[in-house]
Amino acid sequence: MAEIKNLSTQIEVIGSGNEFNFKDNIKFYNKRDLDGNIRLGVSAENGELIIRSLNVDGIDLAELERFKPSEITLPTYTSLSNLVEQINTFISTSSELVIVDSVFTRTGDVVAESGDYDASEVINDSSVSGATVKDALDNLNTSDTQIIGGVTLSSSSNTNIQNGTYNVLEDTTTVTSVTSGVGQDSDWTLEVTQAGITNQKGVVTFTGNLEKDAGGGKNYDIAIFKNGSIVSESEHIDQKLESDGKGQSVTVMAITEFSTNDTFDIRVAGNGTADDIFCGGGSLFIK
Repeated sequence: MAEIKNLSTQIEVIGSGNEFNFKDNIKFYNKRDLDGNIRLGVSAENGELIIRSLNVDGIDLAELERFKPSEITLPTYTSLSNLVEQINTFISTSSELVIVDSVFTRTGDVVAESGDYDASEVINDSSVSGATVKDALDNLNTSDTQIIGGVTLSSSSNTNIQNGTYNVLEDTTTVTSVTSGVGQDSDWTLEVTQAGITNQKGVVTFTGNLEKDAGGGKNYDIAIFKNGSIVSESEHIDQKLESDGKGQSVTVMAITEFSTNDTFDIRVAGNGTADDIFCGGGSLFIK
C-alpha cells in the first residue's frame, strides 16, 4: 500500500519500493526546480497512476512511480481521475522558491549571527503573555518587581492554642517600611495591596521566637495559611516547646503564587493539649 503526502516543496511517497527495506520505503520528489518551474506531474495510464519527472516545458522525462489505485490509501479519492487531479493540484499550488542574493547583507552560506533579530521581531511562544519576546520580557520585568514587605513584632501578647485547631498567631504588629506593596491585615496577617498582581510566584517566610507562656513544655503545629486555607508544604507538625523562659527559633516558608488582595498568615495549633503560646519577636515577609 502507498501514501502520497503533500509537503511544502516536495511530495512524499510512503510504501513504494521494497516494503522490507525502510530506506527504500519513503521517497521524496521536488515539485519545482530552483527557478520555480514545475518539474513533477501525475497522470493516468491503463488504469494506473503514474508519477513522472518533467522538463521546463512540461514534457515527460522519466517515470518515477507507478501504482494501481487500489494500492493508494492517501489521499482519499472517488475515482482515478479525482486522484490525479488532487495530486496535480497540490503540486501546482505549492509555493514557488524565492531565490535571494544575500541575507542581512551577507552572501554565500549565511549562518546566524548575534543581532540578526531584535526581541520585538521574534514571536513569543512562552507561557508569559506578550505577542513578541520583547513584550514578554517587559511583562516579566513588571511582574518581577519585587514585592518585599511584612510585619515585625512591636509588642507581644499570648495566643491561645486550641488542640487540633489552627488559630492566627496574635500580636500587636506594625508594617515594615520596605515597600508599599504589602500591608498588614490583622495580627500576623499580610495582605498584598499592590494593584495589578496576578499569580506571581513568591516566597512567604515566617521567622519568630516562640515560647511557652507558663508551666511545662508543649507540643504544637505551625503553618502558613493563604486566604484562610493551609499551604500544605509549609506545615510543621509536632514541634516542641520547652518550659517557660526557653524560646525556640522557628522558620516556616511557603513557595506559592499570590495576587492582589491575597492574604497570608501564620497559625498555630495545639498538639495534645490546649495552652497559650508566646511570640517573643519575629517577622512575616513576602517577596
